[in-house]
Amino acid sequence: MAYSWLENLFCKTPILHANSYEKANMDLASQIAELQSEKANLAREMNSLLESADQSNQQSLKKIADLESKISELNTQINALNQQINQNTQTNPLFSRNFNRLPEATQKIAISYMDKYPEAYVTYGGRYWGVGRSKYNLDVKAWCLEGQNDQAVNALLNECNGKVSKVIQENPSLTFHQACDISIMRIKAKIGGMVTYAFDSQTWGSDEFWQFASETISGKLGDCEDMAILNFVACRAAGVPGELLRIVAGMTFTDEGHCSNTYLSSDLQWRHINSTTNYPASRDVKTLPLFGDSSENLNFKNLWFASTDNKTFHWFETASVKKEALTIKEDMFLKFIEIFNMDGKRVV
Repeated sequence: MAYSWLENLFCKTPILHANSYEKANMDLASQIAELQSEKANLAREMNSLLESADQSNQQSLKKIADLESKISELNTQINALNQQINQNTQTNPLFSRNFNRLPEATQKIAISYMDKYPEAYVTYGGRYWGVGRSKYNLDVKAWCLEGQNDQAVNALLNECNGKVSKVIQENPSLTFHQACDISIMRIKAKIGGMVTYAFDSQTWGSDEFWQFASETISGKLGDCEDMAILNFVACRAAGVPGELLRIVAGMTFTDEGHCSNTYLSSDLQWRHINSTTNYPASRDVKTLPLFGDSSENLNFKNLWFASTDNKTFHWFETASVKKEALTIKEDMFLKFIEIFNMDGKRVV
């Protein structure tokens, strides 16, 4: 991938496209091949002993029994790895931390949304590098990843008791998904009370400048995408599965570009957690507007793209959405965005 050195710099890890189960299953298949090779060598050794050994020789018989036991153990390991591959493909292809703690029915619904829309490669190129302020493009998933292991993010979570494990510790009767609901709102309330809205022109002297989560915590200033990014990163660091979360960008019912968050709550509805709205920590996330509800001005009429730390999607299948985006391409939010399909063809 073209920007791997930048990925390593900002995220400490390469950014994967599509479902990470593909790489995981390749690793499992490699382990299976090694075990199969080891089993074949043991089988050859055992057959050689069977052909040449004196059946009354106790030492030979013991060695044959030991080889049979080792082969049986290898078969058990191979079967377990094959089962893991099947499980990864059918029920949990994304491997987000704690995703397997959701009910299987919830997992399937979340996965169906990961496969529902066209995958995209989306880059943002509004940041600059060095004295010459050279612009560079970077996969938007970088902003979903940077900060998940940041000490300041961890401190934020501790201050608001936002970790999912902490919520469950307080109330063991909650399901894991219900604890995520509470965690989401505690984190959003903390960020809303900490970060002051500021235009990029004020903070960076640029029309559109995406901050990383750690920068937003440090400066305590940011606009819609900065708050959306920090909210996503903090929720992931808190243990909320990425399949339940999105950073979304599109056109609102006020006909302006906006970046915000959506969340699949425990009632299995996608809720809009508006990045620039302050909510009390005690508010039930299930009372927030449904995604696309026109009664909320800053909700989304049309989406352009959405991202998790595993996958990015685009919504440019209809001419109207593409035309809408192109009309404001040079205005603010989309100014430095490039969107490609996975064949490398530019979408917008």
